[in-house]
Amino acid sequence: MNRTNLIAINLSVLLMYTFAAYTQSKIIDSLQKNLLTQKEDTVKVNTLNAISYEYRYANIDSSLRFANQALALATKLNYQMGIADAKVRLSMLYATVGKYNEGVISGEEATAMYNKLLASIPVNEKERLLKKIANAYNVIAHNRLSQGNYPEGLKNSFLALKIREEIGSKKGIADCEFNIANAYYGQQNYAEAIKHYTISLALSKELGNKADMSTAYSAIGFMYFEQGNYPDAITNYTASLSLAEEAGDKFTLAEVYSNLGAIDNKLGNYTRALKYDFDALRLFGEIGNSEQISFIYNSIAEVYLNQKKYNNAAEYVNKALSFAKSIGKLDYVKLSYQNMAALDSAQGNYKDALKHYKMYIAYRDSLVNDENTRKIVQQQMQYDFDKKEDSLKRQHLLTEARLVAQKNQRYFYWGGIVMLAVLSFFVFLNFRNQKRINRLAAEAHKRQRADMELQHLNAVMQERLRI
Repeated sequence: MNRTNLIAINLSVLLMYTFAAYTQSKIIDSLQKNLLTQKEDTVKVNTLNAISYEYRYANIDSSLRFANQALALATKLNYQMGIADAKVRLSMLYATVGKYNEGVISGEEATAMYNKLLASIPVNEKERLLKKIANAYNVIAHNRLSQGNYPEGLKNSFLALKIREEIGSKKGIADCEFNIANAYYGQQNYAEAIKHYTISLALSKELGNKADMSTAYSAIGFMYFEQGNYPDAITNYTASLSLAEEAGDKFTLAEVYSNLGAIDNKLGNYTRALKYDFDALRLFGEIGNSEQISFIYNSIAEVYLNQKKYNNAAEYVNKALSFAKSIGKLDYVKLSYQNMAALDSAQGNYKDALKHYKMYIAYRDSLVNDENTRKIVQQQMQYDFDKKEDSLKRQHLLTEARLVAQKNQRYFYWGGIVMLAVLSFFVFLNFRNQKRINRLAAEAHKRQRADMELQHLNAVMQERLRI
């Protein structure tokens, strides 16, 4: 990619983000205008949660502020749905800024509240609440995966997936499949990760969701990159970049810049690699996404290490380690120690290299081990078993319903015959009675005519006698 192309990309991205930011700003302005005239009631809680949602990618600090305001007001009003909605929003934001424990707690509290509400809401609102429950499980999964707790992350992803499959939410299923893929990536099972990322991508294509398509392409590209397949990685990154520009998705664009920088670093294009990395760092900083900053610091350190700029490399790898530890992102802590060992070795500092390499191995083994693999396989098997059981139950219910229908059909058939026989009997009786009535009427009519003729004859005879 030459300088002219890079300038063209940057200009197109600027225009896309200007338009996206303008549109989002109008929505936020409209919501905040409504906020000024609203009373301290449940409607205001919902508005505060909505504003928090709109700020989720544009400004995380603002998103956190409005979510906390929503939580405070909902708690004051004892508005359970509003409290749960705010807690889910906070759970996702905590994951973004690296507060994973708080994210898990907030998400689990929201899930408990939603499930309690599920028993009391009207039937026509049940599906909407189920969507919220599934979203809460998925957010918990995101926090668990970010902690490196892949079995628990997978467990919550499957809980969300089961609900979303039941209600037929393609967007929700796509999100779950993405989280499931992340769990397999964390265990370095790239084949399974690509399989689930691809399912997520296919569903996003069906929905025409460019932002989610871009994210899926980026993730698939990263899987190929991890396996050293740079051509396929670049193909997927290019697709992701184009879609991220169209969608105005600043977060995914930052990820793609980072990924392209990693490829350029491998190919020895260090100047361009650093440009991509610093562009990614700037974008993540703009949206306040702390979670990815440690990764970018590590990427910059790797480029400087390859350039033999050891002081620069040391500066950024230390930043990366400090940041990763502060947010509890264990896979980035692991990556930082790996880069530290490489840096020490390159400078001939073998004692520290060995120490840092041992730390890398310790973190790697805590994340990728036989126990985690066993638990993940167990979670997958449990989900598959439950799905099959549900399918068999549904099939059993359908069979029972069909048998009942057939039984009822037989009852209707014989009942119909009996009713027809009874009806025929009554028709026959009616016909016979009518025939008898007609015969009696005819006989009465005949007698009447005979009487009339006799009376007429008597009258004639009396007339004649008078003569």
